[in-house]
Formats: sequence, structure tokens, C-alpha cells
Amino acid sequence: MNAGATIRPLYPSEAMFAGNRSTVAYSAFGSGALKIDALTTAFRALLASYPVLSAQIVSAGHGYALQYADHPPAPQIGASTALPPAGFTIADPDAVCAIDVAQTGTDFRLTLLTHHSIADAGAALRYLEVLCTYYTRVVETGSAGTIRSHPLALSLEQFLAARGYVIPGAGEPPAPRAETAVDATVVVRHGRTRLGREQTTQLFDAAHAAGLTVHGVVCAAILAAAHALSRSQGAVTFGLTSSVDLRTRTAAPITAAQGTVIQGADTAILAVVPDDDPLRLARAVLDSLASGLADHTVHQVFLCQPQRQHPCIENPLMVTNWGPIPALRLPKGLRVHDFRATVR
Repeated sequence: MNAGATIRPLYPSEAMFAGNRSTVAYSAFGSGALKIDALTTAFRALLASYPVLSAQIVSAGHGYALQYADHPPAPQIGASTALPPAGFTIADPDAVCAIDVAQTGTDFRLTLLTHHSIADAGAALRYLEVLCTYYTRVVETGSAGTIRSHPLALSLEQFLAARGYVIPGAGEPPAPRAETAVDATVVVRHGRTRLGREQTTQLFDAAHAAGLTVHGVVCAAILAAAHALSRSQGAVTFGLTSSVDLRTRTAAPITAAQGTVIQGADTAILAVVPDDDPLRLARAVLDSLASGLADHTVHQVFLCQPQRQHPCIENPLMVTNWGPIPALRLPKGLRVHDFRATVR
């Protein structure tokens, strides 16, 4: 890899995240003492395994391009294991991937940061899993072992074109999402619902007994909560967007790390009334999603120009099913007891 050499242009599905350095952050919380030197070695092995993580995003004409960075980013050492209120950022302005580590007594936080242009939720989770595996090898053997360099990750456009989809011609480049200034008068509420093993089993059983998926049931709960927060006594219309990982939704599926942002989406427009039937809401969400998958609008929504998508969604909600968290392999003496996923 030659530093400064151009790898390839960013495609529109990737470039939409380039301007504001949107970052996917996966944090594992646990007990035990992390070895920073070993973690640094493991991180460099991860970069060597997946060339897209060794890149930087640069302006190129009317768009952006990937080129190889001059040096790997140094670990970001934090003073607190808590999640930062404003979210994580990659400190090195030229990097698209970094690790942010904090150790307080016997408690640690290990966070993998990836620029959203080069990794979506599924890819980032796979990279964290590989990082932990390399770290364990380094601690146990002194080496990350044989490093295999994987092919460069595909964009959504490359992925779909290879499967017979017609990709719209290049027009005006998508406008990057602007960095939103934080208004001190606006209160941002972060909520979290944690289910125990028994409650999780009951949720799955209830969904399956009704012929539904857990995604549908969770969406119904979110819609009901959103209506309650609106304090309306009548019907409220919501546009609920479900993010869809397309890697296994076409012929010739690929693994998580073989693509960058291989995402589609479906938006269900639903009128929700007080004390609405959650099964009705769940079925409506899943019916909309099934229809979008059948006519392939889900696959192509991010290939369209903005005006071809929903022009104005009333009361928008976004739901992403991050999927199961893999059992992160760590050396003896380290134990993960919590996991958080954030996007900034």
C-alpha cells in the first residue's frame, strides 16, 4: 500500500456520510486490565487485514475518494469508561477507524470507531470481533498470527450492479449531511430498555406465536411509545423507517466485512391511535417491509435522488436492528458485562 495513493472514489451511498464524519461506535464494557501495547498491535493487524480501514477520505472533484493514509492512528486513551454525552469522534482527522480505550480501576471500556462511509452496523461489528480475536492472540502468544489481507470492501452500488440492478447514472453528488449544532435549550433524552433472559425468551415466543418477528413487535412498541409522548388524544401519523442489511437479501450473499454500507430501507406510514393494537402495528410494519423487499424498492432507496424518496415524512422514526452481538473472544482475566452501540 502506497501512502497517498488513491484506492477508489466514494460512491453516493458512502459519500452521504463523508462531510460530517459520521461515526459508528461499538463499546464493550468489562472488568480486568487491558494491555494497551497488545491492543495497539491487534489494531494494526486489523488495519492490515482490511485495507478499507487503513484509508482516509479526501475531496476529489465534486465528490470524495479513498486513499491510503500515511500512518495508522494511535489509540485514543480516555479518562472515563462512561459514554461521552456528545458521542464519539475519531480524533485523527485523516483516519476512518480508531480505538478509544478507558480503564478505571478494574473496569474498562473498549470502543471501536469506524467512519460510516466505510462501515455500516454489520461491518463495524465484525471488525470489533476480529480486533478482539487478534488482541487475544497477541496476549496469549505474543503475536497476532498470520495476517490475511482481504479484498477491498464493496460499495452498495458495486454490490447491486454485480447482481443485475440498474444503477442510476451519476448526477449531482449527494449533499453530505450537515453537522448539526447543539442547541442548549433542546433536551435530548437517551432511553434504554434491558430485558433479562426470561423476558427476551417471552418476547421471541410471543412474536413467533403471533406469526411476527421481534423486529415487528419492537417497532410496534416504539410506535406506541411515540404516540404516548405526543400526548395526543387522537390519531397521529408516523413514518417509521426500518434499516435493512442487504448482504443476504439478494442472490450471491456476502459477509459483513465484504461491503461498506450495504443498506436499504423501508418506510411504513402508519396512523397510530391511543391504546392501538400492537399486533396490528407490527403486522403493518412487516407488511410494508415485505412489499418493499418484493418489489426491490428497499434495495434501491439509497440509490435514488432525494426527491425520489419520501418528500416529507411526518413524525419520522428510525429503527435499526443491530442483530445479535457475537461472543467477543478476550484473554483470561477479562470479562465483558455490557455493550453499547452509538452513531454520531
